[in-house]
Order: sequence, then structure tokens, then C-alpha cells
Amino acid sequence: MDKDKKIHLPDLPKDEYYEDLVAALLCAGGYYIEKRIDLREPTNVLELDVVTSKYYPDHVDKSLSEIKSAGWGFPDLFKVRGWLDYLSLPKASFVCLNTNKSDFAQIQQVAKKLSIDLLEIVIENKEIKEENLLKAYEIDVSNKKLYDCATWAIRHALCCERIMINKYLKPLVKDPNALHSYKCASDFLYMVCEHSFFQNNAYERIKEVFEAFINFKNLTARMDTELLTKIYPDSEKATLSSNSFSKLFYECNSNKNPLHIALYAELMCRMTMLQLSVEESFRDKEMKGIMSVIERLGLPSNIKDGITTLQSYHKYYYLYPHFWQIFIYVFGGFILEEKKENEYEMLSELTGIPLDEIPNALMAFDVLFPMDGSSWLFKNTYSNITILRFMPLQLSGVGANFRRIIYRSDDEHVSYEDLGIQFASKYTLSDLIKYNNLLIEYLFMDQKIRNLN
Repeated sequence: MDKDKKIHLPDLPKDEYYEDLVAALLCAGGYYIEKRIDLREPTNVLELDVVTSKYYPDHVDKSLSEIKSAGWGFPDLFKVRGWLDYLSLPKASFVCLNTNKSDFAQIQQVAKKLSIDLLEIVIENKEIKEENLLKAYEIDVSNKKLYDCATWAIRHALCCERIMINKYLKPLVKDPNALHSYKCASDFLYMVCEHSFFQNNAYERIKEVFEAFINFKNLTARMDTELLTKIYPDSEKATLSSNSFSKLFYECNSNKNPLHIALYAELMCRMTMLQLSVEESFRDKEMKGIMSVIERLGLPSNIKDGITTLQSYHKYYYLYPHFWQIFIYVFGGFILEEKKENEYEMLSELTGIPLDEIPNALMAFDVLFPMDGSSWLFKNTYSNITILRFMPLQLSGVGANFRRIIYRSDDEHVSYEDLGIQFASKYTLSDLIKYNNLLIEYLFMDQKIRNLN
């Protein structure tokens, strides 16, 4: 472990770190989150901080959250009201930090008339009091330790995402000698996570995301090929070289790599396809719209069959979008087999999916994106870790740290070496440290969170 590189997110966050905190509190509390959604066309129209989705058996409730740590007023409230009208969303929250405004109650009344919940997160004695937010979003925290650890993990995941895109990918794209695949990764993420959100209806968004899935198919392998040959191949001819595969998933050294971003983009696309498949099932029980997209684009029939299977045989499939977000952002896309019972219990508590249904939830990718004779979850017999195939391991570093703090004793400063005592295989600890070091390598790019003590 590189002991010279340490990071620490601010205990009393502002600006983007405050946005991450609020989003993490909501995600850990049962909401699927979409963050930093930017509409750039035809010009810089708007940028949304957080859109939340709460899933029920037959519908989804969506809400917009504008997050301000300082410097806001009435014009900001009316701006949010305009966004609600533009996006046809029913409600919003405006989450501010320690306003100290004498007329705050009156401002709340105005906000209420605009269908906006004006909420204040208070800082007292250098501690964040999030009770108002939890009450407004009907978040019942029964296990405070688990909730706090999950929130902590999600904050780091969101910070890592922002750094990967803004501080690593964007400079790569701007380079005059940039590979074509770098721009593809940027376009892929924008189309899936941002631009598609603003489509006029669910059908158009599904079409755009599924088209992106086709257009950028095998992006990681294509980028790898271009890195080696300077030629960006078509999707059918692209395969990930054995050397790159080994470096990415076995050696997992603490070096930044554009392939990490490509893996992340592909993962986000699969996550969004799962999300949209669930939401479309509420709008159209027979899924005629999404099925027509699949047929028009020539997507494999197994995706169509997978959607039908999820609807028919997975009782809690409507919770899968949030489940998979928790699995990625908190657990890092992996399960510690030696603590499998504990892991499943925590997944159940954080997602609302009954304990005996967790194996089905973990099979969602197998159902929706079947692989020839293989499962998306790969069990490493050496380390006793079951991990999602093609997982961007910088985010697995978040899961490693989540285990470090959730399985600790009363000593809050417990190290990975202390955690390693709990595992029979020395390779378990070795892999967790590798994941951690890769995460730190990306987070260390942000000078504001470098811990120089």
C-alpha cells in the first residue's frame, strides 16, 4: 500500500462534496440516484444535481433535488420550478446547508406553493444533522452503523466518478493526439447518463440508450486494440488482449488506465438498461415499446427474453435498479464468500429485498445480458471473492473500504492488516488492498481531498 497517498473527504462538505453527501444519504436510504445530469444541447440549458427514483411494485416516484451549500435565494427556487415544468416532474426538494436566514419559514411557504420542499441540513458542534432530509424523504434508519457506512462508501464512489470523468477522461479527450476511443467513451457516458434523460418520453430514452449499447459495443476491447495498433476496430473484431486482461483484473496495479473508464462506461450502460427496463414495465405491461426497439436495432433475442423473465419470475425485480446501485457503490461489485451470510443480510437491509431473494437479484445481469455458459459473477477460489466480471476495480476499492469499516472492532482506525485476520485466505486481503490502492490513485487526483497529515 502506498502510504504516501492518503485521501480524506471533508467532514463538513461544501459545493460538489456537499452534493455528494446529500445524494449518498438518499441512495443509502432506498433511492436510486442519477447525479450531475447536464443538458448541453443546443446550448448549456441546465444541469441537475440529483434526480431520485423510488421504486414500488407498480410505479416509480421521481423527484428533483437541487443542492446548495451557500449563496441562494428566491430566483433559485423559481429556477427549479421552471425545471419541473420543463421536465414534467411532479415535485422537487431544495436542500440547503445552515442558512441562518431569519425569514426561512416564510421562504419555505413560498417553496411549498411551487411544489418544492425547502429543507435545511444543520451543522451543530461540527456534526451534520440530516434529520430534516430523512424525514422529508421518509427514510427510516433502523441500523445507524450500516446506514452511515453505506453513506460514507457512496460519497467516495460519487467522488471517484467525478474525478474519473473531469480530471482524467476530459483531459485525455482534449489532447490533440487523443485516440478515437477516448472520445467514444466520453460520448457513450454522455448519451447514456445525461442526454438520454432529456428525451421527450420513455420510449425515446430507451431507444437512445439501447442504440448507444450497440454503437459502443465492446468499447473496452476496442480501446485496448486502438492503444496497441492505433486502429479503432469494429465491435465484432475487438477482443481484450490477454496482457491487458491480466493487468486489469489480476495484477490490478495502482496505475490509472483509460480502460478503467471504458469498463465504467459499459457498466453504466448496463445499469441504465436495467433501470429503463423496469420503468418501462410500469408504463407498458406488455413492453411493446421496448420490444420494438430491440427488434429494430437487431439486439439479441435473449435481452427480450431476459426482460420477460425478470417480470415473470423475479418478484422483487422492481427494486433491482437500486439494488445494483448499492451493490456497485457500496459493495464494490463483489461478495466476500467467507462473510456471505453477513453480506446478504446487509444487502437485504439496504435494498428492501428479502434475504432469500438476494441470489435472484444478483442474477439480474445473467438474465438480461446472458453470457455463453458463464455467469456475470465470477468466484475467485484463491481469494474467496465473488466479483462482477469486467468490474472497474477502482470502484471495488470503495467496497474494500466499506468492509474495512463495517467489519471493524471498536477501533475506528482498524487497518486492512487487522481486517485480514478475519479471512482464511491471504489472497483475500491482498485483493482488497489492490482495490483500495487503485481507488486512492484516482481520488488523489483531487488536490482538495489529499490528506497531507
